[in-house]
Amino acid sequence: MRGMTFLLGALMTGTIQASTLTPFAAHYQVFEGGKEQGEATLQLSSAGRGEWRYDMNVRGTSGLARIAGFEMQQSTVLREQGERLTPVSAHSEGGVLFKHKVIDTVFDWTRREVRWTGDVKSDQRGPVPLRDDSVSGQALNLLISRDLPADMAVGEALHYHMVERGKAKEVAYVSRGEETIDVPAGRYTAQALTYDRGEGEHQKDTTVWISHELGVPTPIRALQREEGKDAFEMRLVRVEQR
Repeated sequence: MRGMTFLLGALMTGTIQASTLTPFAAHYQVFEGGKEQGEATLQLSSAGRGEWRYDMNVRGTSGLARIAGFEMQQSTVLREQGERLTPVSAHSEGGVLFKHKVIDTVFDWTRREVRWTGDVKSDQRGPVPLRDDSVSGQALNLLISRDLPADMAVGEALHYHMVERGKAKEVAYVSRGEETIDVPAGRYTAQALTYDRGEGEHQKDTTVWISHELGVPTPIRALQREEGKDAFEMRLVRVEQR
């Protein structure tokens, strides 16, 4: 279940702009190794003063995830700056019974650095330099869904400078084209975008399916594969616009 934490207005043409964001809650089934293990909610709400709060809550409801009492809550505050959503802070807590972790992230745009506190190793505390295009990994699903253009061609990519636990890396989600996707929420025509990383026994890839038909910036489906096998997956059940 831990791997899923890596994996949130109508869309007519072009990229969704920050000014068109509206609150919503998206509910998902969560699978591990092809078996349903839990449920997740991705939620966007207004925090006032041009800021938005993006929350992810995951809970184990079946199998080992339920027995272990797995729960995870993540919250990210983002500020509208023109057409960009700039991270302000992030909070993450959860785990299994008797192994609970809490991590806070502070983005200092005056000093242009980000630091982590809480249950992180000394070499993961930062500081890490910030760039204008730096993003929080916790908000990546929201940003990809929001940034997707209507006319994206196969092979084109969305690029991000992601900072996470003392590190920064370039992330590229490459378009595989449109596919028809069936999930509990219905059938959608969705753009598939994949991020590949690692090789051989360390190979991992994450694919998200985004549909402009849905009307809110959140994935229809998200799948992480490891060494060619399905590891973690989220399938949309329903969306509530608020």
